[in-house]
Amino acid sequence: MCGIVGYFGPPIGDLAAATATLLHRGPDLQRVEEGPGYGLGHSLLSIIGDVPIEQPIDSRDGRIVLAFNGEIYNYIEIRAADPAIADTTSGRSDTEVLVEGFAQTGRRIFDEANGMFAVAIYDRETQTGYLVRDRLGIKPLYYAQLGESLVFGSELRAVRKLTGLEPESDPEAYYSYVRFRYPIGERTFDRNIQMLPPGSILSWSGGSVIVRRFWEITPQPPFGGTYDEALSGVAELLDDSIRLRMRSDHSFCTFLSGGLDSSYLTSVAADTIAPLQTYSIALDEAEFDESLFSERVAELLATDHHPYLLRSEEYSESFAAFVEHLESPIGVPNQVALSILSRELARDHRCVLSGEGADEVFGGYGRIFLLPSDWELLQEARTSGADPAGIAEKFEARYGTSSFPDYPSLFIERYGYVDHAEAHELLEPFFGAAVIDAARLTIEHEIRELFDQFDDVDPFTRQLLVFQKLHLPGLLLRLDAASMFHSVEARVPFLDHRLVEFANSLPIEYRMRRLDTFDAAAAAGALSDELSEIHDVPKSLLKDVARSVLPSSIVDRRKLGFPIPPTYYSNRSTRVPVSGGPYSEWVRANLGLCAERGWLCER
Repeated sequence: MCGIVGYFGPPIGDLAAATATLLHRGPDLQRVEEGPGYGLGHSLLSIIGDVPIEQPIDSRDGRIVLAFNGEIYNYIEIRAADPAIADTTSGRSDTEVLVEGFAQTGRRIFDEANGMFAVAIYDRETQTGYLVRDRLGIKPLYYAQLGESLVFGSELRAVRKLTGLEPESDPEAYYSYVRFRYPIGERTFDRNIQMLPPGSILSWSGGSVIVRRFWEITPQPPFGGTYDEALSGVAELLDDSIRLRMRSDHSFCTFLSGGLDSSYLTSVAADTIAPLQTYSIALDEAEFDESLFSERVAELLATDHHPYLLRSEEYSESFAAFVEHLESPIGVPNQVALSILSRELARDHRCVLSGEGADEVFGGYGRIFLLPSDWELLQEARTSGADPAGIAEKFEARYGTSSFPDYPSLFIERYGYVDHAEAHELLEPFFGAAVIDAARLTIEHEIRELFDQFDDVDPFTRQLLVFQKLHLPGLLLRLDAASMFHSVEARVPFLDHRLVEFANSLPIEYRMRRLDTFDAAAAAGALSDELSEIHDVPKSLLKDVARSVLPSSIVDRRKLGFPIPPTYYSNRSTRVPVSGGPYSEWVRANLGLCAERGWLCER
């Protein structure tokens, strides 16, 4: 687990200085290598092997040079299945398997690789450079084109350092951030820099760039088995994913919130490591504090538990420091807490299991994933001309309107943390009205295009697939930034691509089981907010897998989602009130800090 930065093409910038900006990602060793047509910088956090393998690394035949950030969890199996790779590697490094695998099989090695990775490769023979990002986008990879040169890196700041370009604010990225918490698609906060899409390979040759997908979230052939067979399949794949992600030559721990996802990961890990170290955040406001639940799970599983009491004063100080580090806004308030918790566990550990992806894969956000039910009710009320359940009135109260031209329009309003009017108010100091309105059209168009990709599946499966493509990259970027700030590798077993593919083959009712009361409640006018976790069972498969090791008080409790009290972040970094309340104050504070540092340029 490391950080990478570099270029393909004519030399550009100070590569050593750019590599130095990634020291927090890899404090063990920094090394740069420059040759005709390429420059690679690597900052190492050693995880596998008694003696770290230095990067950049050459293939045995000298043709390929490679640097990568991440882990290939199944490198042992890849090596065992290929005698040619086995003959050219020591068996103690996933890096060796990756470079020799590419030298001998080319891009096919990434079809075999199970892991999280952002890879830079240069083929000296063909004078071709490659950038590769893992299937789900667990590890970030930024890039920028400057003439014939291509500059790339693990973080925005490293690419900025190497290019030497002044920040140029991307209004579409900032609009997307204000409404949806992160830049959607390939854009970043700097219009000169892009993000390589998940599951993609970029090829560079002579200044020309081509990006192709080698894997993508798609509808899978329907699973024809029973619920029990699906249950068995999920349990087997998930347990294998967890155990595969516990390969490490350094001590392991888990984030433990006391919710379903982290508790199940911890239960499997605790069977392998005794006593397992677990970490959680405690808050000094009881309404938001989950520490009681995490302590119960820790006691049940006999872990050595470390709750950390986070107070509002420390939160405020860490917030500003984190924005300074990112050189961009922070996604959501709990990302600061996650960074602080990573700092605490980094005193003793380098690897942590985290539960990201479970909700997106198994249907955990009921209020979003049941939204097609709301749409159906609204359409029925419109078609019949009668509305005895008062559906239109409920829509008016929730959204300020009951008139939506199509389903994506409803989703966009439901998914946004703030509406367009509030986003406009927050962005007015930085962009003109026409620019903000144009950004809205572009972002909303891209979301609509995602729905168009999945027209041939049922509305609920379509919503789940869209959410995986739309929401996961931003979620994973937040995890990477928070953990790697403190040299911690966060591993996400719920996003093993085998598990994601299997889950996406399952009927939606297997993942989001409706109770006998569901249809009657919907017919009586209950919308998704009133149906979720009351008349249905979100993540029903995952909950049933967990019942063998966890009590119902953990498995069936309502999802909280790591909330941070508004008092921790409101009225502290800004004295300017905004109409959207504490969350909008949080956003304005982020924008203000970025403007002060020159990353967000005022008009």
